[in-house]
Amino acid sequence: MSEVLADILTEEFANQGSIISVLQKANSKVFNQLLDTVMRDTRPEVRQCVLGVSLNRNLLTDHQLTMGLKAFAQATTPLHGFGGLLSVKTFSALRPEERLHALEKYLNFFPKYRQLVVFEPEPSKEEFDMILFAGCIEQNDLVNRLSKTYQEITEELPPKEESEDDKP
Repeated sequence: MSEVLADILTEEFANQGSIISVLQKANSKVFNQLLDTVMRDTRPEVRQCVLGVSLNRNLLTDHQLTMGLKAFAQATTPLHGFGGLLSVKTFSALRPEERLHALEKYLNFFPKYRQLVVFEPEPSKEEFDMILFAGCIEQNDLVNRLSKTYQEITEELPPKEESEDDKP
């Protein structure tokens, strides 16, 4: 497995799906070794693949998820998908600007007006606002947009279309 991963990582544009697939198929004995190889790569596009692991998710530490989330905030290539919901605490470990950018990218994975759970465990409104608080002065527009997006995803129903009878 380590040879397969090494071959994938030697490519200039490593295939995220292949990296995640190798990490998913690894047994618990070699998983940490493979994960260390991925985490040592200098490319954020590779390091963010940690967030796509679902089958071995229980083997990931909070620190590894935080490092993956930090890479996710820096990456220019989007992640294909998340292996599971993230915790609010994972986002709170990032610096304020990174936190806002990572949160914006993360919320874009969820469809609006479906009343979905976005975090595991689900935070209270106050806990979510505390994550946004650090950037509320310098990046107030982004904070307001993220707060609105979060409400649209988790709480609101789709806007009703006006029927012909409702129009004046």
